[in-house]
Amino acid sequence: MGEGPLIPNEAPGDWKGGSTAEAGPRISKPKLLPPGDADFRFTVANQSVYAFGYRWPSQQARLVSFASGSAKIERVNLLGSTAPLSFHQTYEALVVTLPVGETSSQLPYVLRLQGNMPLGLASS
Repeated sequence: MGEGPLIPNEAPGDWKGGSTAEAGPRISKPKLLPPGDADFRFTVANQSVYAFGYRWPSQQARLVSFASGSAKIERVNLLGSTAPLSFHQTYEALVVTLPVGETSSQLPYVLRLQGNMPLGLASS
């Protein structure tokens, strides 16, 4: 599961969706752009959703899958950090203010989300 511009709208070009006994038409894959700060992938464990952010955002992380109409987030933690995070939910997204000083990092980061999640996101 995930969100962001890198989530494809259709199956990859090399997926035929039919019999593999016959070669399908040759389909080229579009070249993907590098991940941006709106790209997240999610996994679930221990009654928490872990959101993997590909790029450290310039201001705040915005997770549209956890807008106030679809989830009630009670706690957000940045893995590897003890600094408390400020967050709020709007009708458009969960907005998380991340610690300052990490903005130059090119590495992904992980947010642990806890609360009342939509069906399918919090079941383990």
